[in-house]
Amino acid sequence: MKLSELIAHRNQLLEYNIADVAYHARHKLSDVVHTVKNSVIQPRTYTQTMEEDLDNVVDVFDQFGGTLNGLIQELDFMIEVAEKTYYQDSTVRYAQESSIYGNHDDKTNNDINQHILDRRLEMSPETLKMLSDRINSYIDWKYAGLVIRPGKEHFINDLVGLDPLYLVDWGDALLTPAVSRFNTEYQDRLRLYIEPPTSTDVLSTIPNNQLGLCLAFNFFEYTPIDILENYLENIFKKLRPGGTLAMTFNDCDRAHCVALVEKTYGFYTPGNRVKATAKRIGYQQQFTWNDKQNLTWLELRKPGALDSLKGGQTLAKILPKTLAKSK
Repeated sequence: MKLSELIAHRNQLLEYNIADVAYHARHKLSDVVHTVKNSVIQPRTYTQTMEEDLDNVVDVFDQFGGTLNGLIQELDFMIEVAEKTYYQDSTVRYAQESSIYGNHDDKTNNDINQHILDRRLEMSPETLKMLSDRINSYIDWKYAGLVIRPGKEHFINDLVGLDPLYLVDWGDALLTPAVSRFNTEYQDRLRLYIEPPTSTDVLSTIPNNQLGLCLAFNFFEYTPIDILENYLENIFKKLRPGGTLAMTFNDCDRAHCVALVEKTYGFYTPGNRVKATAKRIGYQQQFTWNDKQNLTWLELRKPGALDSLKGGQTLAKILPKTLAKSK
């Protein structure tokens, strides 16, 4: 049996609230017993028998709930055993992808970059608007911002209100689509950093305690759990107190996201482990949301209150490159 099937079955069983069913059933049956008990018509010993039967029903519900919980625990154990291979496979796939990045002729390197840039998350217009609204709620010129793998996403347009704005990816070619959206004047203001996929001391060139917002959209979907956790550790250092990490990842608590791993598309990163790691590091979970497809959005906050020593900002309008040329 595939891990995705195990998780789907476990999740389906978790949706059943036996305690709630037992509570409502007991109250309904108690009404029946009450009606019989308070009637002037009392043939033989039916009232006593029904009261005893009601107690037995309660015991049976408790037994049924215990059996179901035992089954769920057994499935959790089976998942824990099976997922070890998925963790290992994700690590191997990432190592293979990392080792070949930038180590080929120009055409092959271009093809690899294009492949990375083209594997984008599908989003409905409603999802896109919701995420844009969430991101814009954190935009403030008083604080710096960081985008990990800006790619071809439109979010980069919203983030120019952060000052300064850092863009990070594996290589220059992966940053080009985002940078080329803007005119030369604003391109000179962007702070571009290359973070090789084999790097262990990630984001070491970014100042600590500076960021008001870090956005990692459609990046952690393609990293194994140890890489994701390493980024969580280091991003926490870069955030100001009160700063926020907004991220997406392949939440493998969801069966269809595990199915992506089985098709060698996504990487195995269970949501329960990601959130537990974030809590251990010191993050506070602010907001989480799953769409009906594969997108999981998570906002994590560094404890504290945002403050800044900036007294003002030079006012200017940032224009897309095409509009700037037409002026």
